[in-house]
Amino acid sequence: LHAFLAGVRERFGPRVAEIRLFGSYARGDATEDSDVDCLILLDRVDENDDRAITSLAADLTWQIAGVVVSPMTMSVAEFEAWKALERRTPLEIEREGIPL
Repeated sequence: LHAFLAGVRERFGPRVAEIRLFGSYARGDATEDSDVDCLILLDRVDENDDRAITSLAADLTWQIAGVVVSPMTMSVAEFEAWKALERRTPLEIEREGIPL
């Protein structure tokens, strides 16, 4: 996971507002089949940004057999709008997520 985080920070620098681990790894109930869910919040997101982060995660999956990083990339504004809808997932990410 450190390699993935370093790659995101190197590629996006100050555009990274926050990275949070969420899901089973954050709750401490991950199994050997669990993926590593990460929320990547950027100042803004375009198609190329999402593709770059997905590519970093895919490269890491090949390097570390059995560990799949599943990034969710969005802008800070998009995440705030999602939370405002009071959907379960963003509220759980905010409550249970671990800042990385």
